[in-house]
Parts: sequence; structure tokens; C-alpha cells
Amino acid sequence: MTQYEALVRALTGFAGTLAVADVGEITRSLVRHLMHLLPVEGASVLVADPDGALSVSASSDPEIHELEQLQIDTDAGSGVTAYRTGRVSVIEDLARQTPSAPPFESRAFELGFRSVHAVPLQIREERFGAVNLFRRDGGRLATDPVHAAQAFADLTSLVLRQQRMIRRIERVNVELREALGSRIQIEQAKGVLSERGRLDPDQAFQLMRAHARRTNQRLVDLARAVNGGADTTALLSPG
Repeated sequence: MTQYEALVRALTGFAGTLAVADVGEITRSLVRHLMHLLPVEGASVLVADPDGALSVSASSDPEIHELEQLQIDTDAGSGVTAYRTGRVSVIEDLARQTPSAPPFESRAFELGFRSVHAVPLQIREERFGAVNLFRRDGGRLATDPVHAAQAFADLTSLVLRQQRMIRRIERVNVELREALGSRIQIEQAKGVLSERGRLDPDQAFQLMRAHARRTNQRLVDLARAVNGGADTTALLSPG
């Protein structure tokens, strides 16, 4: 089997996992394919949450997981750099460290690695994390392996973007339901006060808003209390 055929087969196999909803399963599959296909001895995937905080989503072994957590904790390393810049980040020779090298580089060298490549997970300007590739040989990866890693990263990014969009839609739906529920509570409370105080709805609303401010309550909480049968004497007679 040629390298091209192996890449096509691997990409096809990986694409078959992308319908899975679980990000962890997708990134674990990504790591397995990269370890099988590329000349690397370690791989991991960092994924950012909507606020930009990175976490280790998958790693080839516990030592790599520990190493990746170290770069997250210290906010310094090839994966962090790739995520922030949106560009491939390469450490060609971990043996040539300066005294100011981040702990990530020192620990990677202690574990026997000599070079690290990090490929961003991104679509245009939207970033989702990074893929880290660890080698026991120094120097840069050849162009073909880097392009292969980028192809896998791009497929993963599409899924991560889709899931992020789904979460946004779900969050908006929750907010809309809460807003609608609050509006219903307020409208019902206006009706209660209008009947008790013989007020029009606008007058009832103004009294509710003024009372909520005086008592440091949210308007919807006051409305729920009114609808629940609370005493409204003070509310209807603010003076």
C-alpha cells in the first residue's frame, strides 16, 4: 500500500467516527490514526472551551497527558502557541534549551523526546485547540506528514465547530424559554394586581417595578410571589 493509499484509508476511517457526538471519542480516534500513520512516538489533542480555556481531550499515553497538562498549567508550550497563533508551531531540538525554556520543553526532553510539532485546530479565524506530535528524533517533520496531520485537524475542526454551534443554539433556546417564562409570570402578576387594585395593566406594571426596586428584588421574582398569593398590600399602597 502506498503512503497516499494509507492516508486515504485512514482519513476515510476517521471520517466514519465524526458522526459520534462525543468529542472525547473523536479526539481519541484522531490520536490513534496519527500514531499509526505518522512517524511520531506520541500524540495528543488540546481542545478549547467557548471561553478559550484549554484541556487535554486525548493523548497517546499517560506521560503525554501529564506533559500536556503541564503546558496548560504553565500556559507555555507548542500546543498553546499553535492555538493562540493559528499556525504550526515546531520545536526542532529540545536538547538545545535555554535556561528560560518553559517547563513543558524540559519535561518533554526528560521523557526522551527531541522535537515537537503542534498543528492548530481552526477554521478561518475560529480556533478550537491544537494537535501535538512528539518525536524522539530531532528536526522538522517532512511536508507530507505535516499536511496529513493538518488534514486530520481540519476534519476535527469541522466537527468541533458544529458542536460549538449546537451548544450556542441550545443556550439561546434556554435563554428564550426563560425570557418567555418570565414574561408570562409578569403578565399574570399584572392581571392579579389590576384586579385587586382596580388598575389598568400599565399602572400595575409601574407599581411592580417600583416595588421591586425598593425591595431589591428581581421583577420576575416579585411577579412569582404575587402569582403565588403573596400579600400585595404594601405593593398596592406604596405611600
